[in-house]
Formats: sequence, C-alpha cells, structure tokens
Amino acid sequence: MADVDIESDISDNLELYTVKNVPVSVATYVHYDHGYEATGSGMYPDALIPLKLGEQVKLSVGKWQSIWVRVKGEVAPGKHTV
Repeated sequence: MADVDIESDISDNLELYTVKNVPVSVATYVHYDHGYEATGSGMYPDALIPLKLGEQVKLSVGKWQSIWVRVKGEVAPGKHTV
C-alpha cells in the first residue's frame, strides 16, 4: 500500500484518479482501422476512480498502474511542477 500525496504550486486545482483495468472481450470488430496497440481481448485501462489525498492505493508487483491527474479551474499559464 502507498499513500497518495501531491506537492505542487497548483495542488488546489488538481484532481487525482486511479486508473482501473476492465475486462474487454471484443477490443475491435472484424474490420478496423490499423494503428491499434492491441486488438485482442484482455484487461484494458478504462475506469477512473477518484482518489483523495492521504488515501492509500494498492500497488501490485510486475503490473503497470497509473494515476490520472486532472487540472480543474483557472490556472496561470506556464510550467508547473507536480
């Protein structure tokens, strides 16, 4: 388990989500555009579950996991470190 925390000058304007994989049985139809990274069934990232600061997330060894960061409201243009 790991605690979620943000250090940023715009932390009040950030929302965090954990990205959960969902089972997909039909990733594409028989006729599809080329350029897909994957076309078979499997687990694909899709569901965004809101995270709160200080909340714990479960980390799994050997698996890719993501946190989605959304900037909300008015933020001054320029570079911001998150």
